[in-house]
Amino acid sequence: MKVTASPNLTPTWGNKPLKLSLRLTVEDTPGNQPAYAGDPGIFQLPHTKPTPTPKKPTAAEDGASGGMKTVAIGAFGTGLLLLAVAATRVLRARRPPRP
Repeated sequence: MKVTASPNLTPTWGNKPLKLSLRLTVEDTPGNQPAYAGDPGIFQLPHTKPTPTPKKPTAAEDGASGGMKTVAIGAFGTGLLLLAVAATRVLRARRPPRP
């Protein structure tokens, strides 16, 4: 983690790095933790039991499913359609008027 301060503080505190302590208070009770494919290591929440088996990703989370792919194709197609309409309008507006 990197914390920076205003350069205007240099005359007061100097140019050298300062030690910084960050204290956090966590309130409420921990919820269910996500299922990890392996050992979560230092990210293990204290006083919780890890989920025994990894959960199966939903269709939106799974990259192999067509859920988000369909949305992406629709958005791309809509963008192309809008560009084509805009280009047609510009080209028609630049045409000389008919006599």
